[in-house]
Amino acid sequence: VRHHGDPLVRLSSENPAVLAVTHPADVSLGQPVTVSVARLGVPLPGARVTLYRAADLFVTDTTNAQGNVTLACPAELAGSVSLTVTAVNSVPYD
Repeated sequence: VRHHGDPLVRLSSENPAVLAVTHPADVSLGQPVTVSVARLGVPLPGARVTLYRAADLFVTDTTNAQGNVTLACPAELAGSVSLTVTAVNSVPYD
């Protein structure tokens, strides 16, 4: 049996909803970043939250039962950092 398709395609079991993501506008070097995620007005456990910057920063974790996660931000150089949030049946936030 052969299966064809892209293994990276996200499958949804319902229409994807927009995520409500709350995070600080600025991050201080070496300070933790707390992010809150809700879907359809309800805190979302299990959402994947990632801080990223090419070459020096990749930190990821999932939200707790209250839809919150605190990520360490060990970057040592100032500059822009990307924040991405993904979850099942949700439109990715970035």
